[in-house]
Amino acid sequence: MLTARVSLQGPTNGSGEAAAALYRRTLEELARVPGVEAATVASNLPVERGPNLALREAPGGPIASSVDWRYVTGDYLRVLRVPLVAGRAFGAADHRAGATPVALVNEEYVRRVGDGRTVIGTRLQATVVDFDDEAREVVGVLGDVRTRGVTATRPTVFVPAEQVPDELLGLIHGFFPVSWALRARADAAGVVPSVERILREADPLLSITGFRSMDEVVGGAVAATRFRTFVLGLFAAAALTLAAAGLYGVVAYAVAQRTKEIGIRLALGASGRQVTAGFALGGIALAALGAAVGAGAAVLVAGLLRSLTGAQPPDPWTIAGVVLILAAVSATATIVPARRAAGVDPMRTLRVE
Repeated sequence: MLTARVSLQGPTNGSGEAAAALYRRTLEELARVPGVEAATVASNLPVERGPNLALREAPGGPIASSVDWRYVTGDYLRVLRVPLVAGRAFGAADHRAGATPVALVNEEYVRRVGDGRTVIGTRLQATVVDFDDEAREVVGVLGDVRTRGVTATRPTVFVPAEQVPDELLGLIHGFFPVSWALRARADAAGVVPSVERILREADPLLSITGFRSMDEVVGGAVAATRFRTFVLGLFAAAALTLAAAGLYGVVAYAVAQRTKEIGIRLALGASGRQVTAGFALGGIALAALGAAVGAGAAVLVAGLLRSLTGAQPPDPWTIAGVVLILAAVSATATIVPARRAAGVDPMRTLRVE
């Protein structure tokens, strides 16, 4: 899947008629490119931030919610592989000027705005600043697509590009680039020259900001989160290393301070294995206490981690891994000096200062 971001800011494509003519011409040309299965134009791609408009049920209802709002044309569902859950998709008649205003919504819209009820046949109206869009009939429900990065899905309304009023179209083009997207049977990079030629021939003044595969689009959406997670991972590894080193030093020193006690136990008949096991259990108990405190702290800061990385902490596998590592360090720090002291003659052990 190949995408091309194009800025339509300016008067040339500010009207719905001019933009529709541009979309129609380029999509017809793209359909004739060898290897291209389907093509579409959308005001925004999935995982990319787009317009967010206030919404109310028509006619004249109070503003009830804000939703992601996107216009599409061409074979959008086929290119993006978005499933149609209920109702119908946009047809050829919907992509003509003067057609009855219609809209598609996603499942998240049904859950959060429609309260789970049937929304097909209802009418909705978007508003921005002092301008109200036309009242639109909901004709279908689409499956959810990630619309805010790869972790969030918001209520989303889709409308045919040819039905967007000029005032709203100019406002959207002033803030957001438009994306051409196509699905190709062959290597997507091989059709880049053809796509660029078609767009340039349609309008030599178009500002094409770049060609990307959909994988690259998704990668860009998670780049900041991935970097923050990497940095947090480095800090976490450093913290775990320092904790392990500190724990080893403290426990080993505490055991070494009890060398005379070990000698007395051995002199009174305890075996080296019994002495070592007793001290190992004490070290593990100390590690368990620290693990309990640390796990509780992890739960308390879960909200902060979620806001920074988009992850869903606390992750039980991570916590279990850290607990096992520190338990192993504590046991090692206990066993090594205890075995060393237990292996020495009790009389020599008792003389140790």
